[in-house]
Amino acid sequence: MFDHDGEQVSHATALLELDDERKIRFRSLGIILDMPNGSHQVPLAASFEPPVLVSTIGRGWLPTKYGAFSYNHSDCLFSSVGRYCSIAGNVMSMMPEHPTNWLSTSAFQYYHGFPIFSEYMERVGKKFDFRPFYAVNRIDIGHDVWIGSNAFIRGGIKIGNGAIIGSATVVTKDVPAYAVVVGNPGRIVRYRFKEDVIDQLQKIEWWRFDFPSLNKINLFDPIKAIEQIKILEEHGLQPYKPGWLTMADLLKMTSVSP
Repeated sequence: MFDHDGEQVSHATALLELDDERKIRFRSLGIILDMPNGSHQVPLAASFEPPVLVSTIGRGWLPTKYGAFSYNHSDCLFSSVGRYCSIAGNVMSMMPEHPTNWLSTSAFQYYHGFPIFSEYMERVGKKFDFRPFYAVNRIDIGHDVWIGSNAFIRGGIKIGNGAIIGSATVVTKDVPAYAVVVGNPGRIVRYRFKEDVIDQLQKIEWWRFDFPSLNKINLFDPIKAIEQIKILEEHGLQPYKPGWLTMADLLKMTSVSP
């Protein structure tokens, strides 16, 4: 464990042996894995709020948090993804960094997941104490974010609720809530709604609910939808709280019984 931006982060990883049968078991728990069969080094601290669809699980070194009703068709290095996010294919993010003021820039100092390090130690019977180093600047995605295909997002970026990132956009700065960003470098071309509507959407946090609970509201008119959601809450509408499943939980729950 080590501290990153005030958050305790675990480097613990494990091998996820993925086949069609295990994908079915994951799916029964609300986790749809759009990943190739085979061995995947996964962070045990990765966590999921079902249902979600993901194409990558943290790349081994990065614990990733996925909110409910989100899907991600890209193998990108997000730290957290909110609810109801739509991430297209081939979205790219900055690759892991290396320490520049240590003895070496090599990952042998901090990442035990590379087989050239772990297998060498096993082969020669030696040990090494890997040092804590957070190799990836966080990329945090809010709720209801749509990211188009071929976008590139720099490390350390935060994308606000309701934002839209256009296809092939290069995001180099934080994106405010409900902004529409396009181009290289990315620039805000407009906001989805007027400022007062954005403020109301931020306050009501409609993504707290599962979508069947919103079946009767006017989805075509956000202002009316806000008022209808308020009325539903007054009449007892409850937030969706399915609980989170960590990768450690999922490995145990989907293992084959002896």
